[in-house]
Parts: sequence; C-alpha cells; structure tokens
Amino acid sequence: MKTRRFLFLSLLLLLAILFPFIPSGYSTDNTTIFVDPQNSYPFPQENFTITIQLSNVTNLHECQFALIFNSSIIKCVEVQVPVDNIFQSFSQLFNPPPIIDNNKGLVVKFLGIESPADGTVNGSGKIAQIKFTALTTGKSYLNFTNRDALYNGTYLRDPAGNYLTFDWTNGTAQISEPEEKITIPFYYQEKTYYSGPAALQMVFDYYGEAIPQQEIAEVARTFPNITYPDELRRAGHFSNLSTSMGDEISGNITGYSLRKYGYGAFEKYGLTLHELKDAVRQGYPVIVSTWYDLSMQKSHYRVIVGYNATHIIVQDPWNKTAWAGSYGGPETAIEYDTFLSLWNYSNYWGLFVHPWTATVKTQMIEPDIYKITANITYPVHDAFFDTNYSTYQSNAKITVPAGLTLQEGSAMEPLNSGTLLPGETVQVSWVVAIDTPGRYVLTIEASGIVNGSVNSHGEYPEYTYQDRLLAKTSVSIECWWANPFNVSKNGQNYTVVIFSNSTITDFNYSDTLEEITFNATGPDVTIGSCCVSIPKDFINSTYFAVFVDSVVTPSILAENSTHSFISFTYNHSTHRIKILPSGPGDINGDRKVDIRDIAIVAAAFGSYLGHPRWNPIADINYDNKIDIRDIAFVAANYGNIY
Repeated sequence: MKTRRFLFLSLLLLLAILFPFIPSGYSTDNTTIFVDPQNSYPFPQENFTITIQLSNVTNLHECQFALIFNSSIIKCVEVQVPVDNIFQSFSQLFNPPPIIDNNKGLVVKFLGIESPADGTVNGSGKIAQIKFTALTTGKSYLNFTNRDALYNGTYLRDPAGNYLTFDWTNGTAQISEPEEKITIPFYYQEKTYYSGPAALQMVFDYYGEAIPQQEIAEVARTFPNITYPDELRRAGHFSNLSTSMGDEISGNITGYSLRKYGYGAFEKYGLTLHELKDAVRQGYPVIVSTWYDLSMQKSHYRVIVGYNATHIIVQDPWNKTAWAGSYGGPETAIEYDTFLSLWNYSNYWGLFVHPWTATVKTQMIEPDIYKITANITYPVHDAFFDTNYSTYQSNAKITVPAGLTLQEGSAMEPLNSGTLLPGETVQVSWVVAIDTPGRYVLTIEASGIVNGSVNSHGEYPEYTYQDRLLAKTSVSIECWWANPFNVSKNGQNYTVVIFSNSTITDFNYSDTLEEITFNATGPDVTIGSCCVSIPKDFINSTYFAVFVDSVVTPSILAENSTHSFISFTYNHSTHRIKILPSGPGDINGDRKVDIRDIAIVAAAFGSYLGHPRWNPIADINYDNKIDIRDIAFVAANYGNIY
C-alpha cells in the first residue's frame, strides 16, 4: 500500500512540474492555513517554534505546505507532526519526511490519510510544528508559497484529488539585539516593608501619576509588613469605584489622591525569562516577586527594566545605603542564574500594569464638518492575557463644547457592545459640525468596569471589588469666518471660499499661472489660520503648494467628491499668500521634482518634531520624522514636471 501510494504521489509530482495549473474542485469557505504565533521574537542563537495550523476545513484528505524563510536570519532545525494533529482520529497516516533546505530557505511537509477510502476531516487543527534557530539580528518572513502546486507547494485536497480553496496567513520572526533597557522613574521604598508599593509607584509614574507609596500600601493591605501579590494587582486596578480596606492610613480612601481611575493589571505565575525579556523589548516594565538575596530569608519586589547577554536589569527599591544589603538602587544588574534562583521564590510570578490608551484623529469632510475617530486599546502583553479582567459597561464618551453640533453618533458609544477584552483595540467615530466660527477642543473619554478579588491574608478577609479603567484624550478642530470669492475660468464661474481668522483682501486668480493669491492680515503675536475651499471643477489636483511671503509653508490637504480643502497656519501680521497646484515630490513648489527637492529632504534627514534640523515640508508622510521613506517618495517622482 505504501509503495503504491509513493508511486502515485511521485506521478502527481511529475504532472505538477509539467502541468502546474490543475483545475480546482469544489471549495470550502473561510478555510485558512496559518502560522501560529504570527509574530515570533527570539534572540540570536535562541530556538523558537511555530505551529502550522488549519482552520475551518471541510472534506480534507491530504495537505501540504511550503514555507519560505530568510536563511541568513534563521535556520530550520526540525519539523514534527504533533500527536494532536488535524488527522489524529486516523490510525494510518501518510507522513513522509519533510524537505528542509536551509540554503534556499524552504520547508515542505506533506500529511494525509493513508487511503482515500478511509474518510476525510472536517474542522480545525495542527499540521506540523517547526523549530528554528535564530542566527543573527533582523527580520525573517515566514511565508507560504506556491499555492495549489504539488511540487514544493501549498495545497489542500479531497479524496478525489480536487483542490480545496483556502486563504493563508503568513508570519514573521523578528530577532533583536540581546540587550534592551527601558528608562522608568526610580523610587526607594519609604519603609523596609514597602518594596511592593515602591515597585508599583515606579510603574505608575512611568505611565502617569506617581501615586504615593503609602496610598498604594493602604490599598494593598500591606500592613503588617508584607504585600501579597494579588493585593498588589488589586492596587493596580484601584479607582474611585471602590474603597481601600487596609490599615496604613487612618481612615480609608476612595480612589488615589492623584488619579481617580484604575489601570489594567494582570498577574501570572510560571512566567519564563524569555517572556520577561519580550515584555521589556516591547517597552513594558514588569514587577516580579523574588527572594531579596541568595540567603533566601525575606521576599522582595523588583521591577524588570532591561537585560543584556549576562544580566537582568531591575529597579530595586531597597535602600542598601540606609539599611545595608547586597542589592538596591536603580538599574541593578543581577546575573541570570542568580535571578532565576531568587525569582523561584514566587514560582516565577509577574505583574503587568498598563493604563488604557486612546488616540484620536480628525478628517475634514467640509471646512465646518469633521469626522472624529478614536482608537481605544486595552494593552496587555501576550504572556499575561487573562479574560477574567475583561471590562463591561465599556464605552467611549465625546464631550462637545457649545458652538458645535454632534451630527452622527451618540455622545456615549459602546465599545464592542460593552465588553472589551484585554489586548483589544476598538474604533469609535463621530461627525461634528462647527456652528459658530472658532477653534474648539473636544475630549474623548473611554472607560470600562473590571471585576476582581483578593484572598484572605492573616486577619484580612477575602473580598471582591469593582473598579473603573479609563483613557482620556483630546483633539482640536477649527473653522473660521467664510470669505467667498468669485472666479472665472474658461467661461465658467466658480466660488473659492477662504475660511480664516485673518482679514482676507486683494484676492486674485491668474489663469495663466493657475495660481491663487491673497493677503492675510491679523494682530501680531497670534496664530493665523486658513482653510481654502477650491472646487475640483475649477482646479483638480491632489497636491498643492502654499507660499507665505514666497516661503513654502506646510499644509494639509483634505477633500471630498467636489472640493479640495487646503489648510495651513502662520504667525499673524500681513502676508501675501500664494496657492498653486503641483504634484507628488515637489517640495519647493516649483512644479517639478529635481535635485533641489531631494536636497531639502536630505538636509532634514534624521530629524524629528522638535529637532534643530526639523523641516515640516520634508515630512511627506506626516509621521513626524524625516527618514528614507520621505527621500524615496521624492526619488520615485524624480524628473516629473507638473
């Protein structure tokens, strides 16, 4: 049977080489072959494993994947079919050795049911696990290739040999330098038993307010002389929805004095050193509970902030100058073996604390109408993910000041029907109209309620709590007084409207030069603002150059189906403004792309917002930095004349 099977497959491989395009059979919907995890973050010389998985398949008899990778960055060590593979219910499988080619960067693995008469598989499951070794720093793709090709290809087939349709999701492996460090504030513990409150104070201050250690100790029921891990997690959640139950402060507190809402907080036992490093690499400090030293006489909290080839770097709140001891102070380095021995105290426990985040952007629909879009994120590192701390009654609220009207959306919008999972990002949008000319600040506040509990400790009883997590941000929009001007072109009349807080005079349009000019005047030591609305039937361009007194000025272009809107600002006095259509890559507004444009970007290369060489007109993609992307954009349009 195996010999016949081998000959059959060999014939099919030969046919695939000669006739690579074979018609497909019936398809399955939403079937996906994917790399899990999609993104891996090993260190140089470290092994890592990915799993090739298949989801939502119907009538599957056999499958093969071909995965390509960057062999200068990683190498394949082995490929194994796990016991719990997608065909696990079948006793007879055709499971030939994989093809591993580290010169070409290719892994090919076939797996199928031995006989077509044996049946098929429906559902989801694993195909294989691939172990790689990271060779050096860099990024390697992990991409499926050669769809529906029998020879070194990726395919799914039914018992009749028909191809099943499917999607694929590729992966990446990012190998970073074996040294990282994040800079966070440092505080010594104020009392000999305040290492937990001091550690949490450092993390709080990294993200926001430096909550006093005594308040944290009160919430964490640190008295008498110890802070338990679940109590420290509870102190991370603490908000004005709950009241402290400790004895560090005479009387209890409802919310911290400097902040009334809580942060996301997740604790986990059984963490690995790799997971700690990965958190640091992503910019997250992690609180750990350890023995203070190898005498293993007392426990101690520290904050993981970095690592190198030989040491883990911690913020250690112990004041060894005042109280003696072998460890203590900012950026304390501990050898890995020693650290693991100390960390074993808590069964490798860690605490991840992070506030919700909110970002917002605006899109001009009309000069007096804006779309406001907020992205709300509940951050958590993958190692700490825990649905027990999902929030409910989760919503985003926009505060619209007088002078504005909310045209679309409710003032309070639910996030995911009210439930937000850790790690999720939810987008919420509103449309706002400006009724009264001016500049306005809108506030967006997102919040949700988290449930938690702590165990009994000594004389303190167990209890449950509810707290509110929150993120807050703001954005400004403006629309000023309308100044309409009638213009004529090719016998047609059009209206250009300048919305501005300046006095607009001496408007002119030159048909020969195809440029608009006008004067803008306003009181000194104030900011002037213009939004020029131009009908596309009059001037239809996706790029405009703006000059203020012959100097190219940064501008933002928005548009709808009928009009272009060019917005820009300037310091008030009296200015002559010129606006003309141009094209991509024309930085200096001379309607051509040449070495002068590249020179402008090159002169600002490597700068960022606030840098001495910062030049906003060179920031072509509006990411607040001048890099190779900006130069590449100009270079791609080099030689164009508009």
